[in-house]
Amino acid sequence: MKKLFTLSVLVLLFFFALKFVSADDLKTLKEETFSSSNGKELIVTMQSGDVKIISGVKQEVYVKILGNDNAKEYYEYSSKNDGGNISIEVRLKKSAGILNNVELKAEIMLPSEFNVNVTTSGGDINLSGISGITKLTTAGGDIKCDNINGKSDLTTAGGDIKCDNIKGNIEANTSGGDIKIKCSDGSIEAKTSGGDVKVEYSGVNYGIKLKTMGGDIRLSVPTDFAANAELATMGGSIKTDFGLEVKEKNGKSKAEGILNRGGKIIECSTMGGDVILSKLK
Repeated sequence: MKKLFTLSVLVLLFFFALKFVSADDLKTLKEETFSSSNGKELIVTMQSGDVKIISGVKQEVYVKILGNDNAKEYYEYSSKNDGGNISIEVRLKKSAGILNNVELKAEIMLPSEFNVNVTTSGGDINLSGISGITKLTTAGGDIKCDNINGKSDLTTAGGDIKCDNIKGNIEANTSGGDIKIKCSDGSIEAKTSGGDVKVEYSGVNYGIKLKTMGGDIRLSVPTDFAANAELATMGGSIKTDFGLEVKEKNGKSKAEGILNRGGKIIECSTMGGDVILSKLK
């Protein structure tokens, strides 16, 4: 039994090693640099693969597409520079059928003040250090953002959404993952069909709406946060640091009240988890 366990562990380590080696061995399929400037827009459309975008100091957009041999054979790349507005597309060739073992990745560097619109059919999206309007959509991967200033619209069909140091309005939606946001100075609307929602918010109240069909909701706000609160759960419990009265009936718990003279509505609702409203530490 011990030998069998050891063999199983070695097999697992072997496959993990293969995965990391293949990721490190991705080849550069395309590399381009476009003249641009602050205030322009980047549009990225990928039928598969991860997208990573960071800010740079130059007034240009640098694009690098990486992939394995299958990606090189079956995918094609196109680009357009329209007065500094950059469009990138990576798509299947018409001759390609159903593909396996395809690895694709886009790495992009652009000016720090830029609008970004990214769509990928199956990969992760990572965005960092950008000020502008952001729209990120993936059919099955995770979305990660940090140091973003501006309106953010984030959607994934099945992955997690994680945001750190975000300023501005946020809409975050996932069909099955968790949502974790640290943000300030904007309205928040976050919804997941089956995961947890955790939000740490600082600044003025512009309205907060959090909803999950099966997880917990944890919202932390400043001690002097002014709001009208509406909290509800079916099957879970409600806890709050703000002295709201919790009413329970037929398995449903509700808490409504005014925080610090009242303000925009903060609404938290879940069908099967707990709701915790706490003071930001």
